[in-house]
Amino acid sequence: MDKIAVIADIHGNLTALEAVMEDIKAREIDKIFCLGDMIGIAPSSHEVLNIIKGKCELVLFGNAEKWVIEADLDKTDSEIGRKRIIWNRSLLSLGEKDYIKSLPMIHDMYISGRLVRFMHSAPDNVFNKTHYIDDETDKVRLFLPTENTPTDKTADVVLYADIHEQLLQNFYHRTLVNIGSVGTSVELVLDEKYNGDSKETTNAMYCIIEGSIGEQENKTTIGFQFVRVPFDIEKELRISFDKNMLEFDEYKGERTTGQYRNMEQLKVKFKQVRREQGERYLR
Repeated sequence: MDKIAVIADIHGNLTALEAVMEDIKAREIDKIFCLGDMIGIAPSSHEVLNIIKGKCELVLFGNAEKWVIEADLDKTDSEIGRKRIIWNRSLLSLGEKDYIKSLPMIHDMYISGRLVRFMHSAPDNVFNKTHYIDDETDKVRLFLPTENTPTDKTADVVLYADIHEQLLQNFYHRTLVNIGSVGTSVELVLDEKYNGDSKETTNAMYCIIEGSIGEQENKTTIGFQFVRVPFDIEKELRISFDKNMLEFDEYKGERTTGQYRNMEQLKVKFKQVRREQGERYLR
């Protein structure tokens, strides 16, 4: 069977990307897809883009690329938001910006008799998020065609990224896979009573899909494997510090603890999602 290594959300973390590429090489997988967010947090955008361009057969853009390249500074409300855009743009050459602008948003292909859709976040808008907490009535929209999808068909399998957590879920006889994050993995469900080792989260994460590429008619064997690769976090932090990274302390906290820097805001959002789900089920 054919194998594809699917990566995303590197966010300028060169050390994590190098570790993942070594792992993929050791597994003798030569087909690599990148689902976007190569840039946008850590400072090694140039080096990361060089590796992606040289190693990946398919590269899609994510919301980080869209934000860095296209955001209107005059319409950006916060001062830190403007600083983030300016700093991240400064890491890219004109040629790299043109390369990012040329990338597609979504890719469809048949594997083992299933229409498999690859994308960063959502088929309607790259800034729309679908978290693990969302229920099937929200998640099903990821399978539906839009003006951005290469085909007008509903997908059987969706592989996406964006939320920095791995996920495998089946509903409506369809399969949803979140491949996780190479460079910025976080845990969004935390409780001191139950928390395990944070090193389980701070690894670099990616996914392998295995099946018969191009098989359209017959449903043959298909498989999904989650991979978690340790990398030298201290080395990555030294690189980032030496490059005068913007918001270094926040990055260091996420990489060493696996906790999202805006966790309190996310908790409020998740509570609202739960309330809306409860109201929907009680109707």
